[in-house]
Amino acid sequence: HIGAAFYISLDWRKFLTQKVLDMYVDDVQCYYRLKMEYGNIDNPDQRIAQDIGNFCRMSLRLMSSIIQDIMKIAANSVALIQ
Repeated sequence: HIGAAFYISLDWRKFLTQKVLDMYVDDVQCYYRLKMEYGNIDNPDQRIAQDIGNFCRMSLRLMSSIIQDIMKIAANSVALIQ
């Protein structure tokens, strides 16, 4: 369970990081527009990676908790029916 969750989280994190970085440095040039508007932005790629890591970790924890609660409800319902 923990190993599967780790690999799912890692794949999801890699996918989201690549998508966001592609959007950040695309043809519209968001990076350059932000730099011109707000000045020197310190390590934007590192900040994006950290934020996505936190998002994936918390989302996976939430989904795991919801699935566990559903399993508990199902198990208790079966026990009550018998």
